[in-house]
This record gives sequence, structure tokens and C-alpha cells, in this order.
Amino acid sequence: MANMPKIPWWSGFPLSAGVGGMSAFAGTLPPWIQAVGFTASAALFIGGVLATAGHFGWRLAFQSKFPERHRQVLQALAEPLAIVQEQALTYAPRDHEKMDGSKRRAEALVSEIPYDAVTTDAVRTFIQACYISIVRHDTADEFRKSREDVAQMAPYLFQCLHAGRGIDRRKIKLPDWRQSGSKAALEQQPEAQPQAAAAPPPQQTLDEAWKERTEDRIPFVRIRDLAPGYGLGLALHDPDAANVAYRIEGALRQAAVDGELQVWGRRYRSPPNNEPLVPIPSMHFEEYGFAHGNLHYAQDNKDAHTNTLQMATWGQKGKNGATYYDLQLSFKDTEAVLAKVAKGEA
Repeated sequence: MANMPKIPWWSGFPLSAGVGGMSAFAGTLPPWIQAVGFTASAALFIGGVLATAGHFGWRLAFQSKFPERHRQVLQALAEPLAIVQEQALTYAPRDHEKMDGSKRRAEALVSEIPYDAVTTDAVRTFIQACYISIVRHDTADEFRKSREDVAQMAPYLFQCLHAGRGIDRRKIKLPDWRQSGSKAALEQQPEAQPQAAAAPPPQQTLDEAWKERTEDRIPFVRIRDLAPGYGLGLALHDPDAANVAYRIEGALRQAAVDGELQVWGRRYRSPPNNEPLVPIPSMHFEEYGFAHGNLHYAQDNKDAHTNTLQMATWGQKGKNGATYYDLQLSFKDTEAVLAKVAKGEA
């Protein structure tokens, strides 16, 4: 009897009241009272029977669709996904090993429930959105949008996982790129078209390179988002922002000269042409530095450029085609430089 399913109160009450009422009105009361009371009690009892049947029918049709292990897997998924989200959205130095390990745990768990396609797809979309928020954006606006994609999915996703309940596709808000179906193409491309994973050509057109997503290339202006994690304030309201930016720019230039920072850019020419994004030689930074003002002012990455203190305007900046703009940095190298600046070692 201990394993018998419980009857909810809203069906148990009419059952009990109906039985009790029919017994009570079967006594020595006047016939008309007995008839009315017995009929009402019988109707109450029948309502309880229908409610109970509906309750267990619903459980049979929906709640028992998946085995108990399914609920356990969903609840277990909450922890590794929370770690992935935490590492993706932090402004502090990330523990990539911890994040990647949690991703592998989540992938292993979700592989146990392939029959729940909606939940599996939502979990993998959430993981991909977290990784996009780290390395895949070109401007500050795109960076913020990538973090919003994670934030808009998280509440409903974790609510379902903690409850051990599958995802309802109609209730989860997926990122715009996922709703358009591009994620499915991204996931299927390596298997269906392995040649697509080949290395891109060394030079690309402006439009192609502007949209490019790579594991270790970030826009120069993303330093604004990374620096606070190292205790370096670059916002306009930070009292020492200009001096902090000057220190970072000097450290980046020294690292580039030493060959410890890979930098890409587009050569500035007048009139402008469809210039490719190319690696900038280390020796370039012996004469030129990173233009001051691009870090602590809200400028687009296409305005980030190299110049000398004597080149104050855009036209002078590109004198003789010797400088570069739309700068991109190695993410790994940039983090190493910021760590040195924070410790006073650069």
C-alpha cells in the first residue's frame, strides 16, 4: 500500500464527501430530503470519480512518458550548466579547464536522453551561446547581445532542470541566430561537410573577415570588457581611465615588439579600399603604437588603429599606407598582457 499513488485533494474530497453524503441521506429523514441529498451526493461522488480518472490519465499520458532516470539526468544537468554559465559571464579571469570539463559533463549527461529532442537541443544551444559570449563578437554591442542570449535562456532552462521536467519549446526564448536555424547548420556542417573545417585563406575581403569567428582572435575594443576582471577600470566614470588605458596600450605595444602578442589589422590607404585583415609584423610596433583613446572612449572597433603621437587625425594616421586599423588581438596573448599590467609587471 505504501507504493500506491496518492489521490489529489481536489478529487479525493468529492469522493469522500459523496460517499459520506449518500450514507447520511439513506437514513430516516423525510423522503424528499433523502432524494435531494442522495442525488447531490451521488453527483459529487461521480465528479470525484471523473476527476480521479482525469488525474491518473494525465499522469499516464504525460508524466510517465520518460523513465525515472530521465528526471535524474535533468536535475544532474543543472550543476555543470551553471558552471559553464558562470565562467562565460564572469568579468574575472576564466578557468577554461573548469568550463570545458563542465561542458563535457553536460554533453555526457544529455547524450543519455536522445529521445527528448527538445530538451537536448535547448541544452546544447545554451552551451553554444555561452561559448559564443566568450570569443565570438566584433563590437561591444555584439558582445552585450551574446550575453543577453545566455541570460534570456537561463531562467526557464534551470527552472525545468531543477524540477526534473523536460523543456517546452513554446516557452523557451532561443537566441535570434538559433531561431533562424543557423545553429543547426553549424552543428551539421563538420559532419556533413568536413572540408568546411579547413583553414581559411590568409587574406579575406572586408565583409568576410568582419563576420569571421575564430577561437583566438578578438576585437581590440573588447579589452574594455576584459580589463575590469583584472581590476583595471576603463569606463569613462573611472577617475584614472585615461592613465590605465595608456599603461595597457604601452604593455600591448611592448608585447607585440617582443613577439608575445599577435596582432591583425587592415592597412590604411586613401582612398579606402577593400583591405584584407592581415598579421601585423612585430617590427611595425617599433615605430608605431596603439592609438590612445580607443579603449576608454566608446568607439567602434573599425576606428581602433596604430599611429604615432604626431598623427592626430584620421588622414595623418594612414600616411603612406604605413598604419593599420580595425585591429584584432590574440585572446590568449591579451589576457597574459592584462595580467602583467594588473600585477605591475608591465
